[in-house]
Amino acid sequence: MWIQIALFVASLVISYALQPKPTRPKPAAFEDFDFPTAEDGTPHIVVFGDTWLTDWTVIGTGNYRNEAIVAKQKGLFGTKKSETGFRYFMGIHFGLCNSLDDVIEIKVADKSIWDGSFPSHDILYLDKPDAFGGDKGEGGIEGNLYLMSGASNQPVLPQLSEMLGPDIPAYRGVATAFFFFFFCSNGPYPKPWSLRVRRTQSGWDGAIWYPEKVTIWLNDNNIKAMNAAHIIYEAQTNTIWGRGFHASQLDLQSFKSVADQLYEEKFGICLAWRRQDSLKEFIQQVVNQIGAAFFVDRTTGLWKLVLIRDNYKVSNLTTFDYSNGLLRIDEDDNPANDAVSNQVVVTYRDPVSNEDRSIYAENLAAIQQHGIIQEHKSYAGIATADIAGRIAARDLKIVHSALKRFKLVFNRKAYYLQPASVFILSLPERGIDSIIVRAVRIEHDVMTNGEITVTVVQDVFGLPKAHYVQQQPSLYKPAVFDPLPVSKFKVFELPYVY
Repeated sequence: MWIQIALFVASLVISYALQPKPTRPKPAAFEDFDFPTAEDGTPHIVVFGDTWLTDWTVIGTGNYRNEAIVAKQKGLFGTKKSETGFRYFMGIHFGLCNSLDDVIEIKVADKSIWDGSFPSHDILYLDKPDAFGGDKGEGGIEGNLYLMSGASNQPVLPQLSEMLGPDIPAYRGVATAFFFFFFCSNGPYPKPWSLRVRRTQSGWDGAIWYPEKVTIWLNDNNIKAMNAAHIIYEAQTNTIWGRGFHASQLDLQSFKSVADQLYEEKFGICLAWRRQDSLKEFIQQVVNQIGAAFFVDRTTGLWKLVLIRDNYKVSNLTTFDYSNGLLRIDEDDNPANDAVSNQVVVTYRDPVSNEDRSIYAENLAAIQQHGIIQEHKSYAGIATADIAGRIAARDLKIVHSALKRFKLVFNRKAYYLQPASVFILSLPERGIDSIIVRAVRIEHDVMTNGEITVTVVQDVFGLPKAHYVQQQPSLYKPAVFDPLPVSKFKVFELPYVY
């Protein structure tokens, strides 16, 4: 028996000695790490209000080092220590946007690492070393984060200079962040970063215009939105990324009136211009969302901003007819209501969760009669369900109001008409005593002609004021119940079966 035990132990020792030793893992080289980078000259993102930056772009890296992960493993003759992988440490400098007020939340690979209020020119310690499984997984995030807003007097960050050398810029005019320490384990696969940032007051090209109304707080002060009038003002006057107009070239009174009304309506915008479309298209996107018109006033030569609202008195409107400037009517359209959308779906972006959400507005009577005819609209700058619901109701009301559309030709008496101008149209010969219309498009002919072509639609807010002189005669004929003599008859003999 003892001989058998000795042989068994000897066979175990021999087999253990003959087993190949596990290969020792090798750390990843610096060249193995792949970071998203941008080419020189790539324009930075411009932020308005409260939004998420998911375009992680690394500007520079350095100070790379690794550290072996040592774990205890049980063997035949007890436990022993062995290297199972490596932790990786590095300094990472990445770009954010044009400027920012503060950072509200930081996510790495869609996992929240930190939330709070992180103002610019500050240092934040991130302490999530086990966020992605720690040493047994893909590591985590631990180290100091330096936030630089890009102010005009911003100095060179000493930690960044130590990593990249003394001949580096201060990165003024653009918001960047620098993180140094532990950022991943067991593989050269760094996770992408995303930051929820807010901006309404920083990064202006000069003093803030009308600072009292630039910020509109939404959702119980959890969302810091920006006044759309200020967004358009900044896009027009900013000399770095905007159009570069002087403030004197803007009708500031109209901008101020719009800013006051949007502030009262709590209609704030949260949007990031990522340069995928032109500045003109971006401005038009903001104008469409707030329901406004933006144009050059032909009487003053200034850029004018006007909200399309029920903000007029009918008694103050000018009436046009054939005796008062109207020359002819080129088009007179009467839309049908049976095939129009009866369900408007508005998609907006929630800046808290960074998710798209939808709000529905429905005409139940039309749905019961024709079934669901759906129309989708996306408004990226809308941040709350309340605003999205108001926009959906507005768009549905316009669709189902059966608005008449005219293409009118005036003489020079209508020289002062502008886009979004409201006036009364009187056409008794067409059965219209008075109808309130709003100008959509103004076309001026050549100087020698002087005709002004104005495309108008029936104003949705003026519908209760519209009055039609002639009505379509009814086709209903009342039934006759009095007995009348029989005028046609036929006599025949009934068969026996009846």
